Amino acid sequence: MDEYEILVLILSITLAIFLALAIALTIILIRIFRRIDSISQKAEHFADNLEGASDFFKNASAPVAAAKMISNIIEWARKPNKD
Repeated sequence: MDEYEILVLILSITLAIFLALAIALTIILIRIFRRIDSISQKAEHFADNLEGASDFFKNASAPVAAAKMISNIIEWARKPNKD
C-alpha cells in the first residue's frame, strides 16, 4: 500500500464515523423535538383549563360577594344595639 491508499482509507473511515455520528445525532434531536412538542401541547392544554377555571371563578365571584354582603347585613341586624 502506498501513501495515497492509506490516506484514502483514513479519510473513508473518518467520513464513515462522522456520518454515523450525524445520523445518531439527528435521531436524538428528532426525539428531543417530539418531546418538546408534547410538553408544549400539555402546557397549552393546562393553560386552556386554567383559563376556563378563572372564567368560572370570575363569573361566580359576584354572587358570592352579594351573598357575603347579605350575610353581613343579617349579622349586623341581629346584634343588639348598644346605644
